[in-house]
Amino acid sequence: MNRVKLRASPHAIEDRIRRRLAKRYNTLLEKRKLEINGVLAEFDFVSQDEQIVGQIKSSRPRRGGKHKGEVRRQTQFGDFSRDCLVLAAMKEAKTRLFVLTDRTEFEEFSKSPQYQAAKILGVETKLEPI
Repeated sequence: MNRVKLRASPHAIEDRIRRRLAKRYNTLLEKRKLEINGVLAEFDFVSQDEQIVGQIKSSRPRRGGKHKGEVRRQTQFGDFSRDCLVLAAMKEAKTRLFVLTDRTEFEEFSKSPQYQAAKILGVETKLEPI
């Protein structure tokens, strides 16, 4: 009998990471939208006092398909850069976290200029394996 290995949905993974971070920071974290200079932006987690905001990227690198290799990495880093830029715009928040769940993606991103720019702008990148 062949067994199919089921992967958790991105929403389930985000919920798991959100609960883990809530416990670590001892506060309730919820997915919600906040206004940045008149524009609504959705965050994967926000504390009740809005002092902690963050984004979670739980996708894993694709092994095949039409978006693989360097094109896929550039697309991912573009997504990462956009999320870090939105986090950097939340200047009122004391803690701005960009969370990656895949070790390979984290290691590659941490060597990039996008990572350095996010760090300079006050966005902390964390690895939270699932």
